[in-house]
Amino acid sequence: GAAAHGDAGSLPARDGLGGRGAGCARRAGYGRRTGCFFCRGSFRAGAELRVKAGLILGEVADKEGIQVSPEELEMRLMLLKGQYQDATMQAELDKPENVRDIASRLLTEKTLDKLKSYAQSK
Repeated sequence: GAAAHGDAGSLPARDGLGGRGAGCARRAGYGRRTGCFFCRGSFRAGAELRVKAGLILGEVADKEGIQVSPEELEMRLMLLKGQYQDATMQAELDKPENVRDIASRLLTEKTLDKLKSYAQSK
């Protein structure tokens, strides 16, 4: 039969919560498409948390003057391209939306590093 809500069944525990956060087995399909009553809140809460964290990190980066230089971005792209020899993946890495995503991730990393340095200096 179908797994009950909260029973991760054969779903992998990728959330660091020992599978408890994996939630309803319906997340793999049914819950996501139809807005499962039990899962809808956890999806929304997670999305809201990610958006809030992103906004806060963006504000910190602005206030601290943290930026990603073209050289830093090019270096990261070269590293990624070195990991992926597949021509399709190389083309994906050159797409403007993916370059923006990589730049955004770099900015997040640099901002988190700055926050860590503040925390360690106290």
